[in-house]
Amino acid sequence: MSHEFQIIQDTLRLVPWLTNLPDHALQHLIQASRLMSFQDKETIARRGRALSHLLIVRQGRLSLSITGRNGKRHVFGQLQAGQVFGLIPVIEQSTAIHDANSLGHSEVVLLPGEALFTAMQNNSGLAIELLRVVCQRSRRLQDLLADRNLLPIGGQLVKVLLNMATMYGQIPKSHSGPIDLQMSQASLADTLGISRQSLNHELKNLQALGCIELSYSRVRLLDLPQLEAMRIQQG
Repeated sequence: MSHEFQIIQDTLRLVPWLTNLPDHALQHLIQASRLMSFQDKETIARRGRALSHLLIVRQGRLSLSITGRNGKRHVFGQLQAGQVFGLIPVIEQSTAIHDANSLGHSEVVLLPGEALFTAMQNNSGLAIELLRVVCQRSRRLQDLLADRNLLPIGGQLVKVLLNMATMYGQIPKSHSGPIDLQMSQASLADTLGISRQSLNHELKNLQALGCIELSYSRVRLLDLPQLEAMRIQQG
């Protein structure tokens, strides 16, 4: 077994909805996939352009964002090891919904859509798992949209931080300890649609509670259970 084959296999096994896939089917996906490396700020996928491969993070982080016509950038989330980008456009055989850029050096496994379709056709359990994943993502997005009108800023901030850290509420298997979000307060304020002054006030409150730690262009989430409890209480 080659070193790259082993890396791809280990990466795919981090993806929760591939956990119950039979070994022979997983081997097919491994053989069809390839490993690629990206440098800091390198663009991996561009919104509006065709996307034929799933991107599965092996190492490092990817930033997902949308830039409006006015140049304002909305950061949607960050992906880390075991998390997947491009599920909807690959299934639709359409274009990427977000820009995906590397945060620092990253390694990504590219899994062809054709190989995924073959696996789904031969394994109904995988198709059902993917249907659940898409439904969960849709529900979470609807909740986030409702939060803009129903929650105070502090509640919106907690939900956005959790969404960015866990990507649709799903903590990757590789997670242990704090989670770092590499983004500036300006970007986070743009994502919430509030001023930096308002954001800073809310961040200081979370810091005082021991939930987060702040540094230059980084928010470290120290206590995910406490943040999750706050999300449930406020939402």
